[in-house]
Amino acid sequence: MKVHNMMEIVALDVLKKYKDQLRMPCTCEHCMNDVLAMTLNNLQPQYIVKESNSLSVRAVHEISPRIYCDSIKSCLGS
Repeated sequence: MKVHNMMEIVALDVLKKYKDQLRMPCTCEHCMNDVLAMTLNNLQPQYIVKESNSLSVRAVHEISPRIYCDSIKSCLGS
């Protein structure tokens, strides 16, 4: 059986979309992965089995990306 944590996809989307606004000191792949890992440690996982179930999770992300931005900012110490 294969499951996916949708928060990984959502947090990565937010990180890429808002990285300039977050004023990250470095955006190399290693640093981006560090921030992503720290962010995911602060978010509740949302596991799915089917990719088609990701729509509801992504819909919440589109409505309120602030939760993810705040989590990313806290990891950056902003």
